[in-house]
Amino acid sequence: MAVRIQEIQVQKWGPISRFSLKPVLVNLIYGRNEQGKTFLVEFILRTLFCAGKQWRMRKETGNGRIGISGMDRQILFFPSKDNRSLNDFLDQKYPGLPPDPERLLVVKGAELDLADDRNIGVDREALKRYLSSQGILDDIENRISKTLLETRIENRRPVGPKRGEIKSLEENQERLKALDALFRRIDQEYSGGRSFLLGVRIGDLRDRFSRMESAMRYKAFLLSNELNGLREKAKALNRELCREIEAELAVYQSKCGNLAGRIEKQKEAEKASEHYPWLEKAAAFYAETVQAPGHPLSDLFLPVCAGLFMLASVLSILFRQYTIFLISLAGLFITAFIYFLLLRRKSAGRNMRDELAGLKTEFRKRFGRPCTGLPDMQAVLESLKSIYHNSRFLKDEIGREKDETEALRKSLEEKAKRLTGKPVSAQTLPAVLQERESQIQAMDERISRHSQDLAALDVDPSDFMKEDPGVPYSKREYRCLEEEIRQAERELAEEQQKLSSLKQAVCRETRDEITVSWDLLLEKFRNLRQESAGEYRTLLADILGKKTVHDVLEGLRIEEERNIREGLGSEPVLTALKTLTNRYDRMAYEDKRLTVSDENNAFDFAGLSTGAKEQVLLALRIGFAQRIFGQKEPLFLILDDAFQYSDWQRRERMVEAVFGLSRSGWQIFYFTMDDHIARLFDDRGRALGKEYIRCDLKAAD
Repeated sequence: MAVRIQEIQVQKWGPISRFSLKPVLVNLIYGRNEQGKTFLVEFILRTLFCAGKQWRMRKETGNGRIGISGMDRQILFFPSKDNRSLNDFLDQKYPGLPPDPERLLVVKGAELDLADDRNIGVDREALKRYLSSQGILDDIENRISKTLLETRIENRRPVGPKRGEIKSLEENQERLKALDALFRRIDQEYSGGRSFLLGVRIGDLRDRFSRMESAMRYKAFLLSNELNGLREKAKALNRELCREIEAELAVYQSKCGNLAGRIEKQKEAEKASEHYPWLEKAAAFYAETVQAPGHPLSDLFLPVCAGLFMLASVLSILFRQYTIFLISLAGLFITAFIYFLLLRRKSAGRNMRDELAGLKTEFRKRFGRPCTGLPDMQAVLESLKSIYHNSRFLKDEIGREKDETEALRKSLEEKAKRLTGKPVSAQTLPAVLQERESQIQAMDERISRHSQDLAALDVDPSDFMKEDPGVPYSKREYRCLEEEIRQAERELAEEQQKLSSLKQAVCRETRDEITVSWDLLLEKFRNLRQESAGEYRTLLADILGKKTVHDVLEGLRIEEERNIREGLGSEPVLTALKTLTNRYDRMAYEDKRLTVSDENNAFDFAGLSTGAKEQVLLALRIGFAQRIFGQKEPLFLILDDAFQYSDWQRRERMVEAVFGLSRSGWQIFYFTMDDHIARLFDDRGRALGKEYIRCDLKAAD
């Protein structure tokens, strides 16, 4: 499939404000000076090939894109601001391309000489760079010095002039030998001697000490955890509540003791005054009975009064004095009532005298002696009165104290339940407290022992180790290792004093002060030796590698020279040469110069006229492009006034050759400001019909 440009879009690029083109097979872009023709060519170079300084282009100004078909199933668009290059896709489709294939496809400003900014012309260098891959080989070989080109390899060792890389290699080798000799001294005097053995022993001791120290830190961690656990258990024993219960229990026991004494006293007082209530009532009754007065009215006065009231009531009836009758009748009834009442009391007095006799009998029975009378009874009553009231007072006090003691008992049992988690009676509480005290004391002793053990380890909590180091901690072994390390370090210090001369020699190599430690010094010396050995190996590998590359390049260069000669003699190149020049039919590459020949003579390219050079160089481009990219999958050719130095007859042949190339499938873009060339393209383009367009930049603007 042919690779073609399907679309060109440009905005604000130099003098071009906007340009749009849908290219066909042959495309003529016409524009006079300052109309943007060269800017448009540079836009194509930048966008498709990411071309830079080697083309001596103006500064990038605008933006746009170019669409390419034939590289993928769809059109590939290359924006002007993208870093993609068409060369990357061409390398995949056409392996083995020259480094700058755009030099074959684009002619900018009649620069037909294939030269870059060095202006070397079409000589061996230009042909190698733009028509083959030999330029890459030369770039690689230019990195190999003349000294290495004169060097040979014997037994994998370079032998050559005593300069450049060879001199550096030998100096590096001597340096490495000196360092190795000093290393042997270190092995004999330091590493292999007593100092070395002491160092090994110290290292072993420190390793064992480190493990033992880790074991100590791990043990401290375990002790700390156990101590925290014991403290939590001690909190669970509730020492404060236990002390509180003990204090309340002492009060409770004291109250219980006092209560028992009071009860005993109350019982004694109550027993001593048990007859006091009876005696108090008996004395009162006795006094009332003895002191009760007589009633003479019951014998004479009341009967006389009753007779008078009866007489008055009879007379009042007779004389019809009803009021007096009623009064007399009422008086009669009252007198009769009083009389009967006094008679009853008189009978009661006789009963009371009987009761007094009974009281005296009861008194003798209760007190064991006879009652002489009321004074005797009152004397005994007075003697029992204080005892009786004291008993009553004690009874009230005992009631209150019982209530207080009961409340205190309930409080104690409630707190004991909080302490033990189960019901506990006040009677068993002392045993429970004693057991809890034993537990607290045992816990305090364990906490004290753990605290002392942890303090003896003297490990800061931040240094605790949570992982088991795998060895048990032994204080005795820890102390012994500490002492052994100190002793070995003292012996090592004595040995190191004897190695001062060796140390000075090593310090001269490492450029360290003599005060630096042996460990650091040996580490630096080993690094120094490794660096020197690395430099030697790197330099040796670089020399051997470059010699190997040179040998490979020689074979590749011969192959590339053959490819260039075959290319110059290939049919596409010779056909293009004969078509464009109408004279020359052969090209050769002799003595690193390009020559062209007709039927009779051969001519050096440098001696040709400018017009003839244009024809030959265009033939080279077209021929090599066809040979490299093939005729079945043609590309596009961009010509920026490529014929401006040719005379009119040559122009016609060159335009005809370009159209002949288009008939092979090549897409042609010709940029010109020459009216004659534009007319030649227009004349030839009519035969192509729609496959030829002319774009006037002025009209496009």
